Amino acid sequence: MREDETRYKDLFENNPFPMWIYEMETLKFLEVNEAAIVHYGFSREEFLTMTIKDIRPLDDVPSLMKTLSGMEKTLSLAGVWRHRIKDGTIIYVEIRSHSFIYEGKNARLVLANDITEQKKAEELLRESENKLLLFVEYAPVSMAMFDCKMNYLAVSPRWVKELGLSDNVIGKNHYDLFPNLPARWIEVHQRCLNGAIERNDEDKFVREDGTVYWMKWEVRPWFESDE
Repeated sequence: MREDETRYKDLFENNPFPMWIYEMETLKFLEVNEAAIVHYGFSREEFLTMTIKDIRPLDDVPSLMKTLSGMEKTLSLAGVWRHRIKDGTIIYVEIRSHSFIYEGKNARLVLANDITEQKKAEELLRESENKLLLFVEYAPVSMAMFDCKMNYLAVSPRWVKELGLSDNVIGKNHYDLFPNLPARWIEVHQRCLNGAIERNDEDKFVREDGTVYWMKWEVRPWFESDE
């Protein structure tokens, strides 16, 4: 038992991720590891005078209390939360926790993984994608954007008009709308999905009603893929 206790303490104290133990009844910190002290900026003594509500933005406390009231006594992924470090900076953390008895008290062991940079990168990507969608939708030229399965993500009014489509094409599949596409067009799409940029200065496109539309086109990937 002494060996297990020593191993447990070493794992807790030397874990590279912030970890702490708090009492379920009072929500007071009972113990924190060195990584938590370094990452959050509070000293060990400061932590032990605080509750877990003190590292949450004030607006998030009601959600915290609601989550705690329904928390199961099993290892679980509690999700992503906002935390406040000592200098007031708000960070995003992914939490894993479980309940156990610590020094005779109902307590909970928490491991926090800071994903702030990941969240920022995701937000920047969403902003970039939204701007790109708006650019396509308001483009004065014939332009469309597809996902990897050739479902429409955005389309300009001129694309709709020149290809003889209805206005409501978002989410629909290009191949379903044009079931008789020549094999060479499908091959162009596939090469583009693999990272190629394809273009043609003069090409014939036959609309579904049989009319011919001559076009100069370029197809390129709008995302980077490692696949």
